[in-house]
Amino acid sequence: MRKKLDSLTSLRFFAAFAIVIHHVKDYFLIGKDLSLYFSLDMGVSFFFVLSGFILFYSYESMEKKRSFAKFLVARIARIWPIHLVLLMITIIFFSYPWGYPGEDMMMVALSNLFLLHSWIPLPDHFFSFNAVSWSISTELFFYIMFPFLIDKWSRTWWWKMALVAALTLGMVLLTEQMAVPFLSAPGSYVTIDALVYISPLARLLEFATGMAVASLWLKARCRLGAEFESIHPALATFLETAALLAAVWATYQVPQWVVALRQMGALEMGTVKWLLGSGCMLVFGILIFILGMQRGLVSRLLSLKPLVFLGEISFSIYMTHQIVFRTTMEHGSLAVFGDLTTQYVVYWVYVLLLSSVLWAAVEKPCRAYIVSAFRKHFDESPTQRVSVPVIKGGGTSPSPGLAGDGMVARANARSSG
Repeated sequence: MRKKLDSLTSLRFFAAFAIVIHHVKDYFLIGKDLSLYFSLDMGVSFFFVLSGFILFYSYESMEKKRSFAKFLVARIARIWPIHLVLLMITIIFFSYPWGYPGEDMMMVALSNLFLLHSWIPLPDHFFSFNAVSWSISTELFFYIMFPFLIDKWSRTWWWKMALVAALTLGMVLLTEQMAVPFLSAPGSYVTIDALVYISPLARLLEFATGMAVASLWLKARCRLGAEFESIHPALATFLETAALLAAVWATYQVPQWVVALRQMGALEMGTVKWLLGSGCMLVFGILIFILGMQRGLVSRLLSLKPLVFLGEISFSIYMTHQIVFRTTMEHGSLAVFGDLTTQYVVYWVYVLLLSSVLWAAVEKPCRAYIVSAFRKHFDESPTQRVSVPVIKGGGTSPSPGLAGDGMVARANARSSG
């Protein structure tokens, strides 16, 4: 069984925390100055890179069609139940139009229900209902592509990475060729945001980068053997601290460089938008590689149980934070607590409580039930059934997975045919 990477599980919470600050800063004002200097929404990019790393780490090979089916069911079981619950809550408790208004709400609802809405480059689709769910729709595309990407990876990685990079470049060039605008108002029109920030075609490179980092990580551990596991804690702490500071610095410096290059006329707007959303992926990959070794003080602190728990509920935090905010704004339930700082603390209490409940009552049991039901009805015989443990760090997204996905033993992944 592969070792649990608790330090990476905890990092998911901090990425979700940054995204929440980004989304609610204009009301609470806390973090508003911070967001002027640091690109907090790059937490989504971190989720995508981490998702690629964790899936490669968990499923190093996927040789049979049944393995793909089990993999996809497990991934859908990870993200869809909580999405469905929050979709229903949005429809029942919020007034129409449930996000950006659209002309055909039935089609919008269906695309959202089946997590296809980020694949449609129209804001009334990808920002419909619970708007942040666009990222798990993008993650679903990654899951579908994963078996193709990992197949014969050691021999094909170079041209697959080149192909994915070319796909990203193509999406960026498409925005410049079409001269599409930025997203500025509700409606049904194609935007730069849709093509290079929301679209899974433009974000696949981050996921593939995470896979490449995991491949290098596993090769380093294999070749170095005991040396990889016995790196001196002082050296490991230095590397972890340096990687963490580099990641924080990158979220500040990369946007500064991008804006400067744009002002010089060196970058078109499609490139600017892509870099502002995805430009730190390599630094995030290095951070994940080093903290995944779990040898230094930073990773040990991140492996503390309270932080690991926050990492486990980070997907629910990400998925619920806008709904909690909208609810409290519509009903004025935060204003009664007085000053904005107190309101902010109460808001986080609401988010953490709801996220914990959904994680315990929806996310975990539904995932276990769906995976178990699939095995029961589709495994060829009881002797072929393999126990796939529910392990810390599950699923993408923003992502999960946003991002984070369960650490599944290689033996389970290989025998899941």
